[in-house]
Amino acid sequence: MTSGDDRPLRLGAVAALVDLDPVASREADTWIGLEGEPYGENEAELVTTATVAEWLLAEALRGPPGLEVPAPDEEAIAGLLRLAEASPQAYVLAIGLCQKFLIPDDSWHAPARNECAAEFAELYRNLALPGMEAAASEQAVALLGGLC
Repeated sequence: MTSGDDRPLRLGAVAALVDLDPVASREADTWIGLEGEPYGENEAELVTTATVAEWLLAEALRGPPGLEVPAPDEEAIAGLLRLAEASPQAYVLAIGLCQKFLIPDDSWHAPARNECAAEFAELYRNLALPGMEAAASEQAVALLGGLC
């Protein structure tokens, strides 16, 4: 699976975009996370090098289109993506997320976007958790418990 420029989709980049506060970033003229802190060099690099596919998936995971105010589950979703990035299942999860949340030609609304957190959690439990190390899996289960 590629993201339009022959690079695999990076879950870390999607996480950085999901966790991005667009209003605070615009006001501060720097990338600001939902917790109110400026992004470090690594997170900022992920945002500035994000592909179109990574931006589109992050937008879909942020909830209904057009929201300037972050949905309450965005920080948990970003944390879960970061945990899955190191998993051997990262590639499979990325494909599943794209299939579930993006329409190839974006000509209509992807049904999963209506129940974003629940759909994300189900997909994550099925695709990411089985291949995760015990410590990461434990953290992921705790974050998943807070979704929905």
